[in-house]
Amino acid sequence: MLKRRLSLPMTFAWKPLQGESTGRIPAKTQRRSPHSTMQSNRTLAAFGSSCSPTWRKPPHPKLAHQAGHSPNTHPLCLWCIVRTTNIQDTNLLPQHNPTSQACHLHITSEPRYNGCPIGRNANPLAWNQREVSQRPPWTAALSWLRQSTITQLFLLFVFVLIIKGHPVPEPVTEYLYLTRMIKEYNPGYIAGDWTLATPAYEHIVFNKAFGWLGLFLSMEVVGWLGRIVSWLLILLALLRIGRRLELPPWLASLAITLWITQEQSVVASEWAIGGFEAKVVSYLFLFFSLDFFLQERRRWGAFLLGLSFSFHPAVGLSAGLAIGFALLFFRLPFRQLAILAGLVVLGALPGLIPTLLLVSQKSMNMAGAWEFVCTVQANQHLDPWSWPLRERIVVYILFAFNLLHFRTFREHQGLRFLFFFQVALALFFALGLWWRSIEAYHLVRYFPFRLFPVFVLLCFFLQLMMVFHFRSQRTMGVLGSLFGVLSLMCMSNPISQFVDDVNQTRILWRAKTDGLTQTLRWVRNNTPKQSMLIMPPWEGRSFHLAQRPQVANWWANRYDKLSEWKERLEALVGKIPPMETEAKQKLLEKRYNNRTPQQIQAIVTKYGGDYLVSQGRYSYPVVFRSPTYLVYDVRGLKPSSGSTPTRRSQ
Repeated sequence: MLKRRLSLPMTFAWKPLQGESTGRIPAKTQRRSPHSTMQSNRTLAAFGSSCSPTWRKPPHPKLAHQAGHSPNTHPLCLWCIVRTTNIQDTNLLPQHNPTSQACHLHITSEPRYNGCPIGRNANPLAWNQREVSQRPPWTAALSWLRQSTITQLFLLFVFVLIIKGHPVPEPVTEYLYLTRMIKEYNPGYIAGDWTLATPAYEHIVFNKAFGWLGLFLSMEVVGWLGRIVSWLLILLALLRIGRRLELPPWLASLAITLWITQEQSVVASEWAIGGFEAKVVSYLFLFFSLDFFLQERRRWGAFLLGLSFSFHPAVGLSAGLAIGFALLFFRLPFRQLAILAGLVVLGALPGLIPTLLLVSQKSMNMAGAWEFVCTVQANQHLDPWSWPLRERIVVYILFAFNLLHFRTFREHQGLRFLFFFQVALALFFALGLWWRSIEAYHLVRYFPFRLFPVFVLLCFFLQLMMVFHFRSQRTMGVLGSLFGVLSLMCMSNPISQFVDDVNQTRILWRAKTDGLTQTLRWVRNNTPKQSMLIMPPWEGRSFHLAQRPQVANWWANRYDKLSEWKERLEALVGKIPPMETEAKQKLLEKRYNNRTPQQIQAIVTKYGGDYLVSQGRYSYPVVFRSPTYLVYDVRGLKPSSGSTPTRRSQ
């Protein structure tokens, strides 16, 4: 019975005293009992000579019998459990006969042990309560601060708010995704825009779930509400995962803090905590799904995994394949696997149907358009050849450390599941490298590089905290220590990174209105709502600030019409070769601001245009002038007018 209650290893034999009742554990308690044996190993190691259990085969050399006691001296008693495991909850103790609470080593002429009564009405937690009462007040406060999950959650939220609390909407991502979300329930919002003409099928569940908030709340309020709720829930899910690995809340919180300071990913520019968009909600469901799988409450985990796919298919697809791969190593019955698969499909159904409709589009299978997306437009996510070689090596160093650590703690069921989850993601990552090497861009579109860099870094810090927490029971060995030190050397300084993030947040909040912002706001307030604008395509804020239709936007892909989207961009900036992000940004600005009058005429003729926002100098009528940009009236260039103004020298 005690073995089931405290997850003692099978090598320990519990022998109750004569006449002692072993009691029964309620079914609900049995279901929630821990799954690993790490805590029990710590318990046995702490007993020493005060308690001599009966050994059949020691599970580890360090847990060998000590002090030369006879194997049958006495059985393990409740006082030994309370004294050595620091149990604070009576629900964690087995039911017992009060008349035989202690082993014979603890029974004296007076029914007291260390000043604590052990009679019929004794409280087996009195020893710990006496010990706590003798501590200084500041020690008790510090212990509560370290062990309280709510406190650690609050501290983590404040930390995230300081370094990620940028103004809403955040450049590029939130400006685009929140605009699409609001338009889902407001068709008249930016009516006539080619990019927003069709729903974003890849994010349609997210838009349907939260777009109604835009009917009576501003974009800024919706963004902040989404950030606060998603941050709190994601941090809570991560703390729960740390608990499944038997980490105290303060160590789990430290691991999460280090993960966030390292930008949450080694490569591929992926993140889970930041602005409010579809993938943030998808990661939220994924983290809670992992928590339920670690508890072996797999049905809830499967359903939440399906919801993760619904909100963001790219995140849910990789996670679903990885979790399915990990479950194969637990030898579950086929019937149970079928039930889990059905629950995943049930949760994924709202997003699965739109995704299948999108994938069936002809443009989604054009290799030329996807080559442009992978190598030019989104190369920071999809082109591993554009990443620094050092970062690609660091990914495998971290994975090697996680592998060596798992070999040391291989009996830990939660860590076992997370390890095989990482293995599946690593295989998908390697498969993506092969697809890129053979230029199979239509396969790279499944984002094989998204999850592995995120989870290998997160698991590295969690497992590093496990090494520290269980340092007296397990050692990594020379090779594991070498990879651990090497991994830490590859990390950026967390303190300097924190200072940089704080400064970035402060700069964004204190930023003054630039010339382009002034220009776009003037356009929103002084032009007809149906006016077609030719605007800088790299500016992600243009949808929200101008609220006017535009020819095309660099960041707003039309997956159902990728080829036409590429043609529109090339009309605005020409053909862009693969290059680094900063150099690409400068080239885009140079190409756009130096369009010739003939090229402007071609854009207006083919795609329409009423106003031109540019830094270039033209002979067109100027209707607004800011410190950096001008707004030209180009309605006279439409085919019906027949006039083609020439460009003036700058």
